[in-house]
Amino acid sequence: MATIAMDPSLSLQIGRGSNQHGAVPVKEEIQGLIKVYKNGHVERPQIVPYVTPALPPELGVTTKDFVIDNFTNVWARFYVPKSNWKLPLVVYFHGGGFCAGSAAWSCYHEFLGKLAAKAGCLIVSINYRLAPENPLPAAYEDGVKCLMWLKQEALKGSSEWWSKQCNLCSVFLAGDSAGANIAHNVTTRLNSKNLYPLTLKGTILIQPFFGGEARTNSEKNMVQSPRSALSLPASDTYWRLALPCGTNRDHPWCNPLGKGSAKMEEMKLLPTLVCISEMDILRDRNLEFCAALGKAGKKVEHVLYKGVGHAFQVLSKSRLSQSRTNEMIARVKAFVNRLKEQNESFLPKLEFNLLAKKQALWVRVLRSKYKLLKEYPKDISQSNCSFVWRSLAKAWPLLHQNILWLVGDGNRIKFWTGSWILEVGPLINHCLFPFLVDDSITLSEVVNAEGNWNWEYLRCFLDEDILSYIGGILTSTSLAGHDDVISS
Repeated sequence: MATIAMDPSLSLQIGRGSNQHGAVPVKEEIQGLIKVYKNGHVERPQIVPYVTPALPPELGVTTKDFVIDNFTNVWARFYVPKSNWKLPLVVYFHGGGFCAGSAAWSCYHEFLGKLAAKAGCLIVSINYRLAPENPLPAAYEDGVKCLMWLKQEALKGSSEWWSKQCNLCSVFLAGDSAGANIAHNVTTRLNSKNLYPLTLKGTILIQPFFGGEARTNSEKNMVQSPRSALSLPASDTYWRLALPCGTNRDHPWCNPLGKGSAKMEEMKLLPTLVCISEMDILRDRNLEFCAALGKAGKKVEHVLYKGVGHAFQVLSKSRLSQSRTNEMIARVKAFVNRLKEQNESFLPKLEFNLLAKKQALWVRVLRSKYKLLKEYPKDISQSNCSFVWRSLAKAWPLLHQNILWLVGDGNRIKFWTGSWILEVGPLINHCLFPFLVDDSITLSEVVNAEGNWNWEYLRCFLDEDILSYIGGILTSTSLAGHDDVISS
């Protein structure tokens, strides 16, 4: 988000040295938002209310502020929806041209509360340092620091209320306008960082604030009203205040497609969703960015929201803007869920292959490398292994509940914890006294000497409905060969 006009009577006048504060001339100004004097003093009128971390109870979202860094005063606001399962984590950067805005602004607080509730995401909204007091790359550094803070919180098993609801394997970086620029640049900086146990899955860029010395058609020709959230003069002012001294708008942080920028083909980028506004001066630049990502072979999708301008989702209360905001939230939800489900489906497939396709060369290599020697190990954790293997080790017990076994000799299937009865699942979930059973026993150990199920034992722990399922399955026998995984 860039310049903001909440008052209909407020016109945004951008000038250089047009006003005085006593005897000190003004160097840069966006009226109503920021005024920078030549002596370095900065004024930011409170054009948007600052609010505490509280939301209407009916929204079902709990909020709380956390300090990330006392020295730089970087903090974050957490939005945690009520849920019975762990939620994807979205790290969000607010807009404001790098020079204004706050995670406590009422417009962001309302939008992110709604996004958390409707998209089913745990959101961490970062209050980063602002320019010109802290020019770029300060905001990028704050973004990286916040991710490392989240990593440390996860590693030490933080007992904070938010961590219990967080799916660390589905982390997304997101933001609008300057915040989208930050999300993109933080992503490129994290390539060299070990974020375990966090797994970055994608980026969500809403009206990303990029620029360049050469003007695009929408920058030159898009007619903006006096109340527009972003005008071309305001955009230029923000870049003058945010970029390092002596640089121009073709700096890579401003223009990722410029001559001095890294080649897209050589960059490690996450799957990206770009949300573009039809009436935004950044429209064409955003479309060019998406085209460049696609040409470089990166996974990118974009959506163009008709009839709305820059930052409509946080600033406009019109019926059209509210409708487009709901469309945007639905698209973000679909993007997050699709990538989350890809991650969740990969691990069961990997486990299925490790158990069922032991003769495949790549499976033999993995089993040998990570000492997966037992037929049906209780855990597969290793202290020195890949991130994927560590993720698999964490999910190993749960994944076994989704593996369906074909009964053979009964020596590989765990009677209580294995899934070997279609539509029933692990019998431990149906056990009347689960604390009394040995969940390590195999199927073969519940078959008596005559080759029948040990009904005397089973009737102590299972009701008649479950016993009828078991009675319809042939007992294990050594003549049937090994137990085998048939589906995942």
